[in-house]
Amino acid sequence: MTTKAKRIKSYVPEQDALRGKDLPPARPCREDCAVLLPGNPPQIVAYRSAEEIGTWISAFPQEAWASLPKAMPKAPRALLSGGNRCALLFGDTFGATGALFAIFLRESAERVARVLLQMGREDFLLPEEICIARPNAKQDEEIADLLCELLSCTDRAFSTGRGVGMRTRALLLAALAGYRITSVTLPDLPEDLSGREMQQIGLLLLCLPLEMRQRDGALRAEKESEEAYCITWRSAIRSDTPERTDEASALPRTILLPCFAKYHVSRTAEGFCIEIPLANRRAGRRVPLLQNAAPREQRILTLTVKWEREALSEDGNVQTDTEKPIG
Repeated sequence: MTTKAKRIKSYVPEQDALRGKDLPPARPCREDCAVLLPGNPPQIVAYRSAEEIGTWISAFPQEAWASLPKAMPKAPRALLSGGNRCALLFGDTFGATGALFAIFLRESAERVARVLLQMGREDFLLPEEICIARPNAKQDEEIADLLCELLSCTDRAFSTGRGVGMRTRALLLAALAGYRITSVTLPDLPEDLSGREMQQIGLLLLCLPLEMRQRDGALRAEKESEEAYCITWRSAIRSDTPERTDEASALPRTILLPCFAKYHVSRTAEGFCIEIPLANRRAGRRVPLLQNAAPREQRILTLTVKWEREALSEDGNVQTDTEKPIG
């Protein structure tokens, strides 16, 4: 693993745009990504892209998208070819959520496939018709740096092994989603989650920021309580703009996925609250087959999302509205 991959940091396109050539070469590769429900065409749950997301989807053959629902359970990771573009598909969460994560690259699939094979990454299903391109030392090095950074993040973020704690997992997902977060401000998350719970909560922590960045693009996470993950959503509107409508503050599309059917979502004065039921594990002893009539205790993980409004005055200065919440 390169030194660049070891020092991975979250990438925020809006904040880093003015740095120009000071950006590490692998950084822009995470500009274009999406969470998809496979199908023909795939259904987009959340995304970020420097161009219209439909342009990326249409770059790949329809039959490639149509084959994903059957291919993903057998080979959860795949490389799609779309001319001078390609897509890395991560279906690690497919079994638990029905969704997959796609990273779109402005590189040919032939060159990316060659570097993946050089790295020993046989976990990616390659297109049958692909012809491995001839070696090119300079391009191979650039693509290898790009893939090292990406895979060092995705391998840990999507794993269900106990070697990656939920705190680290949330930090890695923040890096993929593209917003800054530090371990100091990150709340403690349960460490005894099942693999399915890890994947579902992980998808939630990935999709919510992606959806909000489509609206505002400025997020931070902060601690609220021991089992709450608070994302503060800051929006900028002019002082003469009408109040936020129900449509603009609607619940995110992510919550409507079937895998979250048991999650209870409620609106609050400042945003919304998601109550996530967790499996009740009793350490040290088994749960008897026959239970008495008393209701069993259930653990609930609460994930909250808030937003704050910043009004822009006529001279362009920011005026924070702290007198009343927006809802």
